[in-house]
Amino acid sequence: MGTLIVIRSSDLPGFLEDIDIFLNEKKIGEISRSKSKQFELEPGDYTLQAKINKRTSSVTQFSIKENETRTFKIFGFKFGNLLIPAILLSSFVFHFISDNDSYLKVFIVWMTFLIGILLYRFIWGRATFFRIKSTEK
Repeated sequence: MGTLIVIRSSDLPGFLEDIDIFLNEKKIGEISRSKSKQFELEPGDYTLQAKINKRTSSVTQFSIKENETRTFKIFGFKFGNLLIPAILLSSFVFHFISDNDSYLKVFIVWMTFLIGILLYRFIWGRATFFRIKSTEK
């Protein structure tokens, strides 16, 4: 038997929900934020995918041998952890460089930017909402 270890990062996307783990298109478990799960597998070829509702990762193909351990980490979208700090920092900077009349304009610009990112991630980008990467080099 081989061992599959799946680790979930603490990224923002889907942080309130468990991610469903699919092996060869069959659900084998769920994983919470910043947790890991271990599965025993027969040697062979497999596909791995992560899903929350219709938001998914791409399909990752891998092989496992007898007594081999394969480890994969599930991440949110690239630079996802930087999104909220960037918005807060830029709002803080705008606060000091703008006059009182432009606060509403700055707020509208940033909310439009944030809504645009969220629409992309939840509508057009939902097929690549998560990334799965092997931790082996």
